Amino acid sequence: MEPEKKKLKISIFDIIILAVVILAAAAVILVFRPSRTAADNTASSGTVMQYTVELQQLPAGTAELIQPGDSVSDGARNYAMGKVVSAQAAPYTYQVADESTGEVKNAPLDRYENVIITIESGMNTSGSSLTTDSGFVVTVGTQVHVTGPCYAGTGYVIAIERGE
Repeated sequence: MEPEKKKLKISIFDIIILAVVILAAAAVILVFRPSRTAADNTASSGTVMQYTVELQQLPAGTAELIQPGDSVSDGARNYAMGKVVSAQAAPYTYQVADESTGEVKNAPLDRYENVIITIESGMNTSGSSLTTDSGFVVTVGTQVHVTGPCYAGTGYVIAIERGE
């Protein structure tokens, strides 16, 4: 007698399991790939410009943590934003109604502060918008989520200065 040859049988469940394994591998690769904000990516190919970001409602004393030369990135989209040139604290105010006069006034709150950060970055000006070398689009009024070495905050781009 001749030994029987076994046929390879593939069922629909085998195909589903294989597809799940491939999707899981793709997800792992996407999650653990190197980020675009690598610290070594400091070489600039564009015009050097400075822009100002105002971070709002940070705990008092945060401005002291921000040092010139710190590399900052956008925490929401993971783009390198540039290097800090300067940082200064401004009082955080909120609106309250004066019950005697009925006016709405700005009152300072000592627990918080706004921090105004000037950031320098190489900008690509060829196109319809200003972008950093990593692809971060800079326009006045853009909401940003700035992260640095030991601080993070949310605010807006309030000014752009073009270099020489």
